[in-house]
Order: sequence, then C-alpha cells, then structure tokens
Amino acid sequence: VFSVYILCSYFYQGTDFPPISYAVTGIVLGEAIACIVSLCYLGLHEAKEIPNLSDTRTSHSALVFQLFLLALPLSASRTTQNVLQSLEAIALPDRLRLYGLDNATALSHYGILTGMVLPLILFPTAITNSLSLTLMPEIAQAQALHQKKKIQSVFHKSITLCFLVGFSFTGLLFLFSV
Repeated sequence: VFSVYILCSYFYQGTDFPPISYAVTGIVLGEAIACIVSLCYLGLHEAKEIPNLSDTRTSHSALVFQLFLLALPLSASRTTQNVLQSLEAIALPDRLRLYGLDNATALSHYGILTGMVLPLILFPTAITNSLSLTLMPEIAQAQALHQKKKIQSVFHKSITLCFLVGFSFTGLLFLFSV
C-alpha cells in the first residue's frame, strides 16, 4: 500500500484517478521488497541459530530443494487462482456488454455479484476452511503414527459436519431469498 502511495504521489500529476497500472506496479514492488527483506533476514541468520537446521545431516541446498518442491504446488495453485480471477474480472463485464448492457450497467451488475452476492453465498466456506485448517495437524500426526482408523474417523466426521453446514446454509439462503 505504501509503495502504491509513493508511486501515485511522486509520479502521477493528473487531477483524475491514477491509472490501474500504478496500483499493479506498486503491489509488485511491495511484494519484491518483502521478498528481498525476507531473503536478507534469512541470510543474516546462520544455521546454528536455527535448531532444526543445525541438527540435520542433509545439506542446506537439499533442504532448500525440498522446501521448493513443497512450495511449488502451492505457488502454482495460487498463481492459477489469481490468473483465473483476473480473467473472470475481464470476461464477465465483457459478456454482459455483449448481451446488451452498457459499460456502467455491466460493471454495476458485476460489482453487485462480486461485492454482495458471492460473499453471502461463499460464507459457509469460512467455516469449512477453518475446520480443514484445524484438522490438518491431527491428520498429519495420525498419518505419521500410521493410525488409519483415526484418519478415517476424522475424515467421516469432517465430511458430515461440512454437509450439515452446507445444507443448513442452503436452506437459509433458500428460505430468505426474495
């Protein structure tokens, strides 16, 4: 946010709103600075100061490679999600204009959809996502101890709870829809 502010205040001299490219450049610049700060912080601390790394027999490059292998699917997933959200933000208003709406009305309908309708519809995912995050350590521990029965039990309980939450909110949304 600070980098967007700096870019707009020093480089934009117009009287209207600055172009979106300033916001995108500022966000990318902020992420790059955060990455550099994190790398510098990691570089300043020796492995002897981090107990988990000093006790291991594998090299630092092997640990970095293992972390990279773990981070790659998560990063690819997040990148794909951002690309698809960007395509949605471009395609939906464009399709609305294609079917006869003017620019202002198309953007207004898209804003209503993404600002009011989707958060209401997707509210139950906050509960199910929290459930999945809290169950992850328990399932990981059970997997490490080869307790398949416990994993199955937790899995069945979480699926049942997710179905209950889903059906409850579906009923509420159906009941109070106009």
